[in-house]
Amino acid sequence: MRIASYFRRPGQACLAFLRWIGEGWHATELRTFAGRHMRLLRRAAIGWGRDRYLSRIDALIAEEQAKEEPQEWRIQQAREARDFAERLLRISEPVASGDTIDVAATARVMRDFVEDSRTTRNEVDAIAKQVNSDTNGYRNRIA
Repeated sequence: MRIASYFRRPGQACLAFLRWIGEGWHATELRTFAGRHMRLLRRAAIGWGRDRYLSRIDALIAEEQAKEEPQEWRIQQAREARDFAERLLRISEPVASGDTIDVAATARVMRDFVEDSRTTRNEVDAIAKQVNSDTNGYRNRIA
């Protein structure tokens, strides 16, 4: 019995990643794969647009540090979410400019996302992740 990769976590994360890019980097599209970072991203009130992620998270960090008794765990959580966002922004950089999306560049971005993704929880997810990676590799060769 075969299970389509989009029914597994890696495939769902890939689709959400593409929606995130397609919807103008809207933070709500991250909910499928942001995991523990999603709560902080909501608190940061990022909305949409690549340029808002790091500045809004930095503002949350500064706000917490300015408190009389800053909560170190909150600062650490925000730094981890910032690292997460920074990775996603770096990976998606090749498709971030212009009004059109280059299919070959998008395939490379997806390959990088799959390789960087932490969505594997079991053997079936690992197989789906490999299939997604192999498919993106094929797209890179024909593009």
